[in-house]
Amino acid sequence: MLFLFIITLLLSIVLVFFLIQYASSLGLVAIPNERSSHKKVTPCGAGIAFFSSVIISTLLYGSSIYDSYPLLVSAFFMVFGIGIYDDYRQTASQTKFLVIIVAALFVYIDGIGIHSLGNYFGHNVFLSWMALPVTLLAIVGFTNALNLSDGLDGLAGSICLVIITGLGYIGWVNDNIFMIYVSIVLFSSLLGFMWFNWNPAKVFMGDSGSLTLGFMIAVLSIQALAYVTPVSILFIAAIPILDTVIVMMRRKKHKCSMVNADKNHLHHILLDVFSGSVKKTVLFIASVQLFFTVLGIFFINHVGQEFTLPLFFGFLFLFYWLIEKVCAKVNRPFFVADEGRV
Repeated sequence: MLFLFIITLLLSIVLVFFLIQYASSLGLVAIPNERSSHKKVTPCGAGIAFFSSVIISTLLYGSSIYDSYPLLVSAFFMVFGIGIYDDYRQTASQTKFLVIIVAALFVYIDGIGIHSLGNYFGHNVFLSWMALPVTLLAIVGFTNALNLSDGLDGLAGSICLVIITGLGYIGWVNDNIFMIYVSIVLFSSLLGFMWFNWNPAKVFMGDSGSLTLGFMIAVLSIQALAYVTPVSILFIAAIPILDTVIVMMRRKKHKCSMVNADKNHLHHILLDVFSGSVKKTVLFIASVQLFFTVLGIFFINHVGQEFTLPLFFGFLFLFYWLIEKVCAKVNRPFFVADEGRV
């Protein structure tokens, strides 16, 4: 496994470096707009490079994943492919959703699905025929939620490193080779990318990175349900989930479109709170994610879900209340955009 970590890390660094050099000629650049946190044209699409390191290293390592989960591998390439296409030429949100839904269906057919919501007051809530729609909702929802976290230099990468570490730990203590293997290649490839993405970023991951990361983390999370409760997963991957739900709640309150882009995400608000300091904002959000991940693994999993699920919703409404209070205190308006992704 050490060889796998090292070779993936080195490949990621080298491939991202070369992508930066040729990004302009390949048409992989991010041009600043009214919602951007960066002020200059920046190479993007680094997900193409660091996920290529994952593909190459797994082939070199002789992984059995290609044989054990053929439909999952196909689903990975579907999401990766639509992400690459979106980095080259912006794709309609409906098209991306459709591709991710089909990919999630492939994952379910390959035997990876959510079949229970856990135990409540001694009763196991089996999903039966609802297993498929719940699995699709979870995968598509989290993939999009993680995509929305990619708003500041190093933010999505930092959040993912924390979540992947937590899921990898669960795989390690339970001797789940699939979870260990996938966590290692995701972590090491992402770590190589972060060398170039930390503020001030030399390159952005693009949808090829954020969509594929969100998709694979969702798959790992479903695998982790064999060892932890569904509520534990909500805590382990809390920030993207809380951010997305709170944004939707605030859009409804302000009678705004639920799908148009804006600057009302957690990182936008905290960036104002920290006087425009990207590093402080990212470190703060990553620290909060670390708190939730540790809480989910070492505490939430050992307490009845009838108590921990209300606790998660308590955090949701606490965050919502705090964000509303902070925005009111600093007189921050609700930013509305005319078009774009959520």
